[in-house]
Amino acid sequence: MMTEAQRLEMLDGLVWMSTYDGLTAAAAKSFLGWIFYGQKNYKDAFNENPVNTFAYRVLNAAIVQSAISTYDVIKQEKEMGALEFSIDGYKELRLHRLRGAHPWTHRWTDKQMQEFVDADLHHKDNPARRLWQVRGSILKRLIELGSIYRRPLAVTLQIGVAEMIKGSITQQLKPGVILPPNIDAMIFEFYREYESRLQLDPPKPKLARSRHA
Repeated sequence: MMTEAQRLEMLDGLVWMSTYDGLTAAAAKSFLGWIFYGQKNYKDAFNENPVNTFAYRVLNAAIVQSAISTYDVIKQEKEMGALEFSIDGYKELRLHRLRGAHPWTHRWTDKQMQEFVDADLHHKDNPARRLWQVRGSILKRLIELGSIYRRPLAVTLQIGVAEMIKGSITQQLKPGVILPPNIDAMIFEFYREYESRLQLDPPKPKLARSRHA
């Protein structure tokens, strides 16, 4: 029979896989909005908002799938009675999961879900924050149990994501406008700042003014 630590180690492996892409996608999605709205001359630089791209919709789909799979795998363990500790963000993640699975539903029999939608929290409440919280709670419990089996909790700039971000921006720029020469460094630093915000939830950073996009 497995110990609590062994069960949680297995669960954390599944939750890590479920949250990994969602956190990556959330930071990329946030960056695309940030680079557009974060500078005063965005109308001079862009034909359209970079969020109006296929890549942006793919990023959003990755976040939705992450919320669904993360909630479902934890719910399964809870129903088996394997989780007897508090998981921060779990209740909110359930609501993001329902909204993501049923995006066109406006009237809900679930009272909490209806209040969530009526308060526009499916937009205002960051699902990445909830993904971070639920996995952080599992890791905290593993540490309490003395486990050394831990994958890093991080927002990872995965291979190819920076190119996706730059391509989404470039296709919306006006003729003659180029990407900032330090765009790669900007993306890398944004990921670091985004991770810090998930940990501490401070105000969002402001993008410095630039003659580039």
